[in-house]
Amino acid sequence: MNKDDLEVNVKLKEKEWVKEKLLPILKEKLLPILIEKIKTKDNDLCVAASKRIMYANEIFKYTSSMDQKEIITEQFCKSNFNLRAYETDLLIYEKKNDNSWVPRVIIEVKMKSISTHGCIDYAHKANQHKIIHPYIRYGVLISDVKSGFLSGRMFRHGMDFDFLIAWSKREPDKLELNKFVEIMVEEVKTSRKLEGILLEYNKKKHEKIKYMHRKLILE
Repeated sequence: MNKDDLEVNVKLKEKEWVKEKLLPILKEKLLPILIEKIKTKDNDLCVAASKRIMYANEIFKYTSSMDQKEIITEQFCKSNFNLRAYETDLLIYEKKNDNSWVPRVIIEVKMKSISTHGCIDYAHKANQHKIIHPYIRYGVLISDVKSGFLSGRMFRHGMDFDFLIAWSKREPDKLELNKFVEIMVEEVKTSRKLEGILLEYNKKKHEKIKYMHRKLILE
C-alpha cells in the first residue's frame, strides 16, 4: 500500500469512527446540555457527521446594467453563481422553525496525531468557511493522543482555529467530555453573538461597541 492509499484508508477509518462511535456520544452527552442552555422556542440544536457546507461562491459574470437589487435575485444566482462545499467531520447547527438552518460550529476530527500539512490544510479550510460564514466557529479535535496533549505544530500552524482539543484515548474520559461540552456551549453562544452583531450592523441598529478582546485559554 502506497502513502496515498494509506492516507485514504486512515481517513475512511476516522470517518467511520466519527459516525459510529463519536456522534452517538455527542448526541447523548452534548445535545441535552446545548438544548438546556441555548435552545429557544424558535430553534433546535443539532449535531451531524459528514454534513456539507459552503466554502466558496464563485461568480462568473455581472451584467453591466444590473443594480444592487437585481444581483441578489434567485434567477441571477442560479445562472451566474457556482457554490462549492466541503464535507465537515462534525457540525453543530441550529435548525429554525421556518425549516432553515444555521451552521454554528465545525469540528474536524483526527486520530492519534495531525501532520504539519494537515494543520495548514485545516487552517486554510477555516479561513474559507469564515469568509462565507463570518460567525462560524472552527476547531480541531484529536483523539487517542499518546502524550495526551496538543503538539507544538498545532499552535505554530493553527492560530486561526477557535479551539483545539486533545483526548488521551479514542473516547473521552469524564473530565475530557465535560470540558468538551463546556467549550462547545461557549462556541455556539459566541457564534450567535457574532451573527447578531453582523445583522445589527447591516441594519444600522447595532449596539455601540468600543472594545473587542480575544482571550487565549490554555489548560
